[in-house]
Amino acid sequence: MTHSAPPAVARAPWDPEPETPDSLLPLATTLLRARRLLARLALAGAVLGVLTGLVQKRTYSASAAFIPQSRRANSNLAGLAAQFGIAMPTGDASQSPAFFADLVTSPELLKPLLSARFGGADAKGSGRTLESWLEPRGSTEALRRENLLKRLADMINATVAQKTGVVRVTVKAPDPVLAQQLDSALLDRVNVFNLEARQSQAGSERRFTEDRLAQVRVSLNVSEDRLRSFLESNRDYQQSPTLRFQEERLNREVLLQQQLYTTLAQAYEQAKIEEVRDTPVITVIERPAVPARPDSRKSILRAVIGIFLGLLAGVTIALARAADRGLPRTEVAADWRAARADLVADLRRPWRLLGRSRESR
Repeated sequence: MTHSAPPAVARAPWDPEPETPDSLLPLATTLLRARRLLARLALAGAVLGVLTGLVQKRTYSASAAFIPQSRRANSNLAGLAAQFGIAMPTGDASQSPAFFADLVTSPELLKPLLSARFGGADAKGSGRTLESWLEPRGSTEALRRENLLKRLADMINATVAQKTGVVRVTVKAPDPVLAQQLDSALLDRVNVFNLEARQSQAGSERRFTEDRLAQVRVSLNVSEDRLRSFLESNRDYQQSPTLRFQEERLNREVLLQQQLYTTLAQAYEQAKIEEVRDTPVITVIERPAVPARPDSRKSILRAVIGIFLGLLAGVTIALARAADRGLPRTEVAADWRAARADLVADLRRPWRLLGRSRESR
């Protein structure tokens, strides 16, 4: 009598073979067993993330935008050098948008603001200093001043639009009026700083061209005297090839000195104009306004980060517990099925996820 083999039991697709060496079944079982721990830590992380935003002081952001005015493409000195065949770079790095973006957070620009007074929404009279507004820490005056500069630089954010070259300066402050006034003061400081720098550069250029102009004037006079003396001594020089060649050489020297003198004279006059010019070097296309609403606390982002950190901590704890406990390979499949059944039951009653798990009992 032949005995028929028992029918094979169909295995569900989510029940992998526990005997497979590389199976992830033990890991999945461990995480299912720690589902309540993961849920509690994720919820705690989300709550802590939201609370960190709520306990922080409200801030207000004021924004302004401007375009730097580029100087003439070729400076006077570059044009002068071109007369001698010398190529000089025509770009002015001090007028690039990236330069202005770095300038608004530089200590040299921010130091004059430390002694200025700003009136906030609740300020009276002439306003308060930045030290009164921000209350920097430090045991000495030097430390407080240094910390105040660092905090002021952190409040400022400057970005550059690559396509248009527009520089946007945003100031974040604990008071809306303070943010607007700080942003306006920064624009004024940018103008003052660049006007002084441009006038100083023009002054140096004027002094150089003035000295060079005097030297070229002497050389021109000498060349003209040589040519005059030659013409007076050789009235019939055109009849002699040697004398005609010498006359052409002297004439070329006079023409060269005249061109050089004319270029230097123009550069000298332009430098004098630049030295006293007080026109703005930036074009403001958006002036800062008093912000009507405070900045977002980013509660959703903080909650998501808290959930992620909570889950990471829960997985770490669960894996540590599983490594200490361990299970025989023959019991892995049964443990998986039991954990899966518990998960289905918890999904039907979600509030159970916040209760105590079996492992913690």
